[in-house]
Amino acid sequence: MIDSVICMGANAFRVYLISRLLNAFFRTEETTIRKMFLAYGVFYAVNTFLYLTFHTAAINLVCNIVGIFLLTWLYPSKIRIKIFVTVIVCAISMACDVIVVMLFVDYRDGRMFSQIYQVMIVLLFFACEIIAEKILALREKQDDIQSGFLLIVPVCSILMLRYMTKDYAAMDSDAVIAAVGVLTMNFVVFYL
Repeated sequence: MIDSVICMGANAFRVYLISRLLNAFFRTEETTIRKMFLAYGVFYAVNTFLYLTFHTAAINLVCNIVGIFLLTWLYPSKIRIKIFVTVIVCAISMACDVIVVMLFVDYRDGRMFSQIYQVMIVLLFFACEIIAEKILALREKQDDIQSGFLLIVPVCSILMLRYMTKDYAAMDSDAVIAAVGVLTMNFVVFYL
């Protein structure tokens, strides 16, 4: 029971961080607060329900990709930018999950683990969100970038991290180092 409460609180903070990240990417005030609150609330409810019910990485990944992509429609932008932002946010979130889980959890898909680790994941995501906001603030002062080509990096990162977590028996310190490297690589490429 306490794990479920911690999970709901950690996920609420994670959804808040996703909203901050999306607002940093899109920098707009055109969407009403009520509309945003409702959309993020539905995303939180669906995401939390699916995680607490199934505890599977595949369902969680699909829910996040679809949910975050739908949230991007709250902001006026081109479709390629929406796809790019969705992939970047999912890659950062997934890298944080992989780093903490590989370091501390004997994870088996379909089995819930102590949600204290979920809090650690969210705190790592918070640090990444702050770094991303700083990078975006710097980028805002420069010319527009070609996000179509940059999309390749986070997409490949998601595929690599998913491949690394597919065989849970093979997760070791090398995989943690690789996950940290993938996260760093995404930030560096995004910065450049």
